[in-house]
Amino acid sequence: MNLLGSPSSPQPPMTPEKESSSSSNSTPEYRGIMADVSTEKVHVAVSRSVKKGVKLLMWTFRQFRSWDVVLVHVHRPSLSIPTLLGNIPANQANQTVVKAHRKEEENIMHKILDNYVNLCISAKVNVSKLLIENRNIPEGIVDLICNHGIRNLVMGISTASFPRVSRSLNKVDYTAKHASQFCKIFFVRKNKLVETRQATEDLAFPYRIENLISVHSDDIDQDVTAPLKIERHIIRQERDEAMSNLEWWKNHDVDSPSCNRKSSLQILNSSYIFTMFSLLDLETATCNFSESFKIGQGGYGCVYKGELLDKSVAVKTLHFFYRQAQMNFQQQVYALSKLKHPNLVSLVGICTESWSLVSDYMPNGNLKEQLFHKTKSSLNWTWKERVRVLTEISNGLFYLHSSKPDEFIHGNLKPENILFDSDFKTKISDFSISKLERENDMHSPSIRQYGASKGQSAYKDPEFQRTRKLTPKSDVYSFGIIVLQLLTGRPPEELVSDVRQAVFGGRLSSVLDTSVGDWPMSVAIRLAEFGLKCCELNPLDRPHLTEIIIKDLEHMQNLEAKHVPSYFQCPILHEIMHDPQIAADGFTYEGQAIHDWFTENGQDTSPMTNLKLDNLELTPNRALHSAIQDWLHLSN
Repeated sequence: MNLLGSPSSPQPPMTPEKESSSSSNSTPEYRGIMADVSTEKVHVAVSRSVKKGVKLLMWTFRQFRSWDVVLVHVHRPSLSIPTLLGNIPANQANQTVVKAHRKEEENIMHKILDNYVNLCISAKVNVSKLLIENRNIPEGIVDLICNHGIRNLVMGISTASFPRVSRSLNKVDYTAKHASQFCKIFFVRKNKLVETRQATEDLAFPYRIENLISVHSDDIDQDVTAPLKIERHIIRQERDEAMSNLEWWKNHDVDSPSCNRKSSLQILNSSYIFTMFSLLDLETATCNFSESFKIGQGGYGCVYKGELLDKSVAVKTLHFFYRQAQMNFQQQVYALSKLKHPNLVSLVGICTESWSLVSDYMPNGNLKEQLFHKTKSSLNWTWKERVRVLTEISNGLFYLHSSKPDEFIHGNLKPENILFDSDFKTKISDFSISKLERENDMHSPSIRQYGASKGQSAYKDPEFQRTRKLTPKSDVYSFGIIVLQLLTGRPPEELVSDVRQAVFGGRLSSVLDTSVGDWPMSVAIRLAEFGLKCCELNPLDRPHLTEIIIKDLEHMQNLEAKHVPSYFQCPILHEIMHDPQIAADGFTYEGQAIHDWFTENGQDTSPMTNLKLDNLELTPNRALHSAIQDWLHLSN
């Protein structure tokens, strides 16, 4: 049985005469219901968005001339209740307060519906309201159809230019599949009838939904194809829109049009792996973007904590995308949503109405807070924990740089974008923001988004700041700064030069962060050298992030601090010597340290005995140097 009418030639609504004939066979005990629905009446499902609802009503007025209109709305109560102590979950609030808030919500909804009523009155259309409360809107619509014997229902479909991946399509899917078979449903999109689910039986028995499913199982099986046909029709329209956009890109010489063409078609043909939220969803989750729910703010916009899909999420509102085409925004988000890795913050969904990204909420803050603003929830830092964090960051970056068909570059890696989940696992965040921001900059080259404070710019690749071209080596530079920060616990300004001088001068221990305990010198030296290598000014001199580097970092976590033989340590610096030199007093010192003792301090005495030296000559201790190198090799 074909339950869908053709969108180009929809079946006309049933006339009163047909209704009378169809109801003549009904049993007497149901005449009350039949009498109610035999009038020329059409129900219209309206939302909180009056702008969208007005368009739907105007379409209804044209198609159902002289019919009475019943405004149908399913109100979804808010999850939290505002109190003097702030917003708290409804199930934890005082019931009296909850009832008062629910009453106010209902009054607000009636005021919104009154806007529709006034429109109907001005159009000289008889109108009434039907308002119910249900946490699940599609389920509420289905219940309304059954309980009120709705014969004709008009529903709007989202106008987003991106295939619905959850909310909007689920509403259509669920309603078309589960609504009573006596109800004819008109699905309208952009003032046009998209599809019609035909009524396949008369309203003779007021069955509830579960009864209908059991009695008419054959029809239900065929009804499953209804939402698929609706989706196919909409995808055809959106494919045409996508091809039109691609043609525009081609004509305007946008960078890599062939790649864009491939990406757009992939959006239409691949499975969807994130959720499309409505503005109402986000308003409910964040208590209308309450200041008390704001947890961050940056150049891209604001971040709010919210509750969606039975879990905590972070909602990032992006203020710069009013300059960017919606299609491009959605394409980039779709590509980003496919990036799934244990060390990346997962994208949960988007909202095109508010230009928002929804991602998993990270309860333990970021790396900057953990390093410099320690709280009760701070990680119990040890040198091993710091190496673990570096290993997990490198894992996430390696995944981004290795993604196919196109590599992803973070472009804004810094401690604020290194987050920690409830188990203190490291998660790289805002790689999506950086990607979208660069796309926005490409479309609006006159408006640069790269302005940063001194602290933020310290993580930026100098080569990028000169050429404005990002490469994976740009992320390697930023990672190098973070390596040196975790090693020293110092801010990023002048950090590279300070560590380089300490390493070359044999004074590395003087810049190490001792709050984490004693660093094994073999680990500290390797991290310092690796961090400095990452921060070379010439990108060609920086290493690529490879699996070998990641395994090397993992291996460091398992190293135990070994006792360093005293004769391997410089008597002046108390560090392992890299250039052991024998002085006239017979003791061996680090070459740079003893040289500084003679020149900068103007000393001609022994650092060990304080006796005057016969001469200031130095002799390399090659045997000791070889022994130290062998010991370091075995330690590693």
